Amino acid sequence: MKAKNNFSSAPFALKLVGFILIFSTLLDYLLLLTGLNFQDKSALGSGITQIVNQGVIPMIGSVFVLTAYWLERVADMPLRNSKLFRFIALAVAGLLGVLFLVLTPIHFNNVSTVANQTRAEFSKRAEDAEKQIEPMLIQQKQMLTALAKDPKQLDERLKQTKEAIASKQVPEQNLPQLEEQKQVLERIKANPKAVDTLAKDARDRLLNRIRDEKQEAEKRVNDQAFKSNAKTGVSSLILSVGYLIISWVGLSEMGLFSGGPKNRRAPKK
Repeated sequence: MKAKNNFSSAPFALKLVGFILIFSTLLDYLLLLTGLNFQDKSALGSGITQIVNQGVIPMIGSVFVLTAYWLERVADMPLRNSKLFRFIALAVAGLLGVLFLVLTPIHFNNVSTVANQTRAEFSKRAEDAEKQIEPMLIQQKQMLTALAKDPKQLDERLKQTKEAIASKQVPEQNLPQLEEQKQVLERIKANPKAVDTLAKDARDRLLNRIRDEKQEAEKRVNDQAFKSNAKTGVSSLILSVGYLIISWVGLSEMGLFSGGPKNRRAPKK
């Protein structure tokens, strides 16, 4: 009788906390899903991530409810509605297992779609930037050709560039551009026919810069997609397996998959 008194409040507390964890999370899921724009791939990915991040909370709640049922059996306490509560916890676990199983391929596909769209945007920006190079270089080549034909103006421009660099009043981010301009002017002064070579070098340099930036951006997208799949996608699959095992084992013990409840007592001789 003393043992019963010691256990009397523990199962109740476990069931109370367990169902609070389960249904508060289910309420969060419901509110999240009802306000989610499934056409917005980024919003869908964020919603799935939030669901998966909270996925372990109902599992803990289910374990609390099942532990309460076990304590009542061990203490030989009246089960009352414990079997019903146990069934509810197991049924919810099964439904969540199915939910996370469905979310896993949806998440993988959504991440792939978002990554492809982002890569396509980067490709479009790179193409637009490459198209702008030629008009800009034509204008720059015309200016350099004019300077090459006018040594006095060339010397004046070179002097101004050197003074700007030496003054140390130019913002630091502009210094590389001025240094490059100074080198170009010095090369034209040394060889006025170097304009064509300089234009070609500038074109190659700009193209390489655009393509390098595109590759770096695509690499960041690929890394983010891999991390998202590894964290959210795999976690969703693991949660699905965990919930389905809990539900299957528990419902089997209740006899739902075997024609009746299992009798764990030894047969009488």
